Amino acid sequence: MVCFGRFIDWAYFKGFNFRDFLGGEYQENFNDFFKDKLPVYNKLTFLKNNFDVLTGQTVSNGVLVRGQELTKIHKLPNEDKFWLFGLHLEKFLKDLKKQAYFLFIPSKLQLNDGVFKFYEDSGIKYEIERLKTKYLIPLENNILYENSKEVNPYYRTSNRLNSYGAYLLYCSNMKKLGKNVYDIENFNIHHLVDDYYGELYSKNFGRNINPDTIDIFRFNGKDIDFSVEETYGNGTVLKRKTIYDLDRINDYDKTHVIFGGNAVLKEVETNLEEKEKLLIFSDDSINNLMQFFPLHYKKITVVNLHEIYYSKDEVFEKLKNIKKNDYDKILFIYQIESLNDDEQFRNLKYFK
Repeated sequence: MVCFGRFIDWAYFKGFNFRDFLGGEYQENFNDFFKDKLPVYNKLTFLKNNFDVLTGQTVSNGVLVRGQELTKIHKLPNEDKFWLFGLHLEKFLKDLKKQAYFLFIPSKLQLNDGVFKFYEDSGIKYEIERLKTKYLIPLENNILYENSKEVNPYYRTSNRLNSYGAYLLYCSNMKKLGKNVYDIENFNIHHLVDDYYGELYSKNFGRNINPDTIDIFRFNGKDIDFSVEETYGNGTVLKRKTIYDLDRINDYDKTHVIFGGNAVLKEVETNLEEKEKLLIFSDDSINNLMQFFPLHYKKITVVNLHEIYYSKDEVFEKLKNIKKNDYDKILFIYQIESLNDDEQFRNLKYFK
């Protein structure tokens, strides 16, 4: 704190206006200012972020800091994005002979600062209302809001759902999918990782932010055999006998231990007597939910439409062999922010 106090004294001596800094207008040019003026910019970037926290300034490099909670201040999709999303979805659904469902997962920013007002005021309501009468059944996300005061459904250092948030959504929506949920007593909760820092964390926060714990829910009911096959855009195919990929525990993104890496295609088969097959299109929001869905289906195919951009020709051919009407249900699961990448939904054309 002595060095920090000297820094403040030095800054005042040099004419640095902390009132402007705290007010936010100057903060937009903060990095440029220090790059021009200070040879120790990297060290002072650390000081700057900690000064924000100590003085009550809560926004740092696009991340809102509230105590130990980090929240991305992201761009919400505009009405044009919703319209394009609806257009691509409608083309996919028009000749579909099975029922389709959609689950929007609110981000932490939306959950804490008016997700439902956002839903009411945006074009997304119109698109879903227009599509659902003929093609689409929306699933519920209210349970995240209703329980957020008791249980944090997100990792503190990431915008992603944690296992508890995923379990809440599972409990809230499985009946709409025609399945009975398993009570929490049917799972053993294991603390798998206790040093996870998500994508919102920066080392510039120093020691002010503690790491997250990654918990997994292991089903303790009847024995279920799993077969998981992951296909990556470069053609690599990996196989394992469990939903979890514990070999990923030392990955840069440690959440990969739950359902593997960012593959374009993941296929899960079980030995359940259930006959139903489920096709899911999703961003990485699906990962924690995949601890629960395979407990109810014979086969689940998960497609990441964004990853198709980077896929080799042989992977495209594999994707084209997925016939949407071969599945009993189709599910779309996306954070609303993912709709900013509306181009990814053009890739639905590959699934006939």
